[in-house]
Amino acid sequence: MKDFNLSIQRQQDWFAATGELKLIYQGLGVPEVWFWQNHQFSLYFLRGDKYEKIFKSEFLPDLDLTLLASLLLSGEKPKDLISKFRENIRRGN
Repeated sequence: MKDFNLSIQRQQDWFAATGELKLIYQGLGVPEVWFWQNHQFSLYFLRGDKYEKIFKSEFLPDLDLTLLASLLLSGEKPKDLISKFRENIRRGN
């Protein structure tokens, strides 16, 4: 399995921040980046020398991003979110 790192960024100026962060991550060779804005994920994969928008993770292709987003928006405690997410994975949802 390839190395997998998660970086969560909270930014006020979304458009400037995503562009700047993508340049930083590109320089570091980070193959896949995720951004969270307006209650949804935006994913990008580094192909050659630029990021291409993708609609599912190339590292976690079976991850249900809609489910993950709904759990994040539920306002529950992280421990409860993790339990619910694991439960959904076990059920095959």
